Amino acid sequence: MIAYHFPPIQGSSGVHRTVQFARHLPKFGWEPLVVTVHPRAYPAVGDDPLLGLPEDFIVKRAFALDSARHLAVQKRYLGLTAIPDRWASWWPGGVLACLRAIQKYRPQALWSTFPVATAHLIGLTVHRLTGLPWVADFRDPMLQNEHPSLPLSRTAYRNLERKIVRHASYCVLMTQSALEDYARRYPGKEASCWQVIENGYDESLFEPYDDLPGYNVDKSGKQPIKMVHSGILYAGGRNPLPFLQAMRYFVDKGRADVQVTFRGCGNETQIEKWITDLGLSDTVKVEPSVSYADAIKEMIQTDVLIVFQGAMYQKQIPAKVYEYIRAGRPILALTDKYGETARFLRKWDGVYLGDMESPSEIELALSRSYNDLKLGKTLVRKAEDVMALSRVSGTKKFAEILFSAAGS
Repeated sequence: MIAYHFPPIQGSSGVHRTVQFARHLPKFGWEPLVVTVHPRAYPAVGDDPLLGLPEDFIVKRAFALDSARHLAVQKRYLGLTAIPDRWASWWPGGVLACLRAIQKYRPQALWSTFPVATAHLIGLTVHRLTGLPWVADFRDPMLQNEHPSLPLSRTAYRNLERKIVRHASYCVLMTQSALEDYARRYPGKEASCWQVIENGYDESLFEPYDDLPGYNVDKSGKQPIKMVHSGILYAGGRNPLPFLQAMRYFVDKGRADVQVTFRGCGNETQIEKWITDLGLSDTVKVEPSVSYADAIKEMIQTDVLIVFQGAMYQKQIPAKVYEYIRAGRPILALTDKYGETARFLRKWDGVYLGDMESPSEIELALSRSYNDLKLGKTLVRKAEDVMALSRVSGTKKFAEILFSAAGS
């Protein structure tokens, strides 16, 4: 398993897909070993070196630098050192680490995961050197409307993507629309080689909180209705400004018994300025990140969970959406109405959809969620449907793909 996002990296939800696959694969007949980067290549590291994986889990860490930090002079670095991405220096060391691991452990398949393109470059190189069957995982589509933006990087991505599709036994996408987009662009690839494994959630993170008491919204307004967004917000694609404008309208209509928290949102200076300018300092708070376990607990104990997913990300579903579903709370979904996140969430009870760019639509969705809570509406989600989203279910499908790729 070739993955940049692996413990002890901190601040990225992408790490959990690899970790959960690695944790559950032995249940389905596969023993994983991981080739990743030296921790110096991470922007921040946590305290848990394996994030709950067994102490004897096999991890090979290869030399890697982050061009933006390690090769920069006065915060500027040569663009060629970041082709295909800022961790291009991982390529030779990663290939060597894979070849040594192959010689020692004799694996039967390779797997690499994007959005760090160098991981796929390593997978491609090792596959061509050894002939081992290779499964390429795309947590995000490689080429998007505005990413990568630099022409040289975009050309490198396009060329690499073509080679990945040509040589990989299977290409795994996160959503059906992403699969359809790839299949349309590469009609020569057999249809069976395109597969979907959704992000999913980790059931073990929720088990400690299964005995938490039920919810009883204060209908008198003495206690505020709590709304939380957990995770990074961006000016493009996940812009909270229209939501803040809608919240201003909402409060002006006398709904002051609401408290919104942006948890670990990044871009704090700009967002706090918007909050101040709109006079929402008593209603909306920007709070720092907490541990993953504490974030899950906060989701479960919140009245309404918020997700932002604009048109820029219309072929993707954030990992937090699956966690929101499992948390069993109402969801205020501010999305592109034609995107994959909206399509997925329309199937579930207790979801209030609004166009992320439209303050008026957001204010309407806010009002609907607020009124239903005050009326004590019961939320209904079938346990078996929720459990189908667990990462154990996703890992079972992944194991089947590996068996097929290995010809067994």
